[in-house]
Amino acid sequence: MVDKKPDPSAEDLRKRAERAQHSLNSARKAKSEEKPGTVKAASVMFNEFLAGVRGMFDLPILRFVRPVIGFLGPKYAWAYAKFATNKDGKSSLSRRAGTVTTLTVGSFVLAYFLLTSVIPNTLRFTYDALVINIFAYEDVLVFGKPDWVEGEPGVLSVFACRRYPCEGQSDSIEFRMRDSFYLDVVRTVTRLEPHDPGELAGAFLSEENACKFKAYGKRIKYLGFYPDLIEATCRPINGENASNALAEMEKTIKGK
Repeated sequence: MVDKKPDPSAEDLRKRAERAQHSLNSARKAKSEEKPGTVKAASVMFNEFLAGVRGMFDLPILRFVRPVIGFLGPKYAWAYAKFATNKDGKSSLSRRAGTVTTLTVGSFVLAYFLLTSVIPNTLRFTYDALVINIFAYEDVLVFGKPDWVEGEPGVLSVFACRRYPCEGQSDSIEFRMRDSFYLDVVRTVTRLEPHDPGELAGAFLSEENACKFKAYGKRIKYLGFYPDLIEATCRPINGENASNALAEMEKTIKGK
């Protein structure tokens, strides 16, 4: 006959239950501590990556970018640490990957916006403000009829010369009329309306005009620079009244 094992007592069952509960609690605690540790390690790794990127900019050719990296680096590390974890301080691979992707794509979009819009417009605003206030000049010339510049929306071109008629003269000058954020600000404050190249072009009434104008800039062929018109007052001329019209306008400038 096979001996039957004695039934476990209540005390044995209680001890087994306590051991099982202890093992379960230990497993839960280890699992809860694992993710914060992982997040901390990922944050350290991300900071090390940023430090490596900053090290690249020690190269002489890239040193001008170092202040930007020094300013943005800690902010990227803060953003990563904030968005890679939830309110409970836990994270996951998909959450960390999504955070890195979002920061990367956002950086490229921001860089594109800065390089194509903010920086060029800021430089143009500064250039217009300085040149208009320091180097703007007034003169009297014979102007033709403005035309739109092909491939440059919102920009008009008009040729001018010193004597009437302009045909056959080699001293003609090409002026441009274009939008200017600086002039928009000035005109809005002083005249309650923005600067409009189209309205400025309306001053040139005929094919030949004697115009007193204000302009700034020089023609620099290799850089693609043209003198820009700010304002103009014109009257149509022909072979009979050209000399008198030009002389009268020149007197108004000399009288200032």
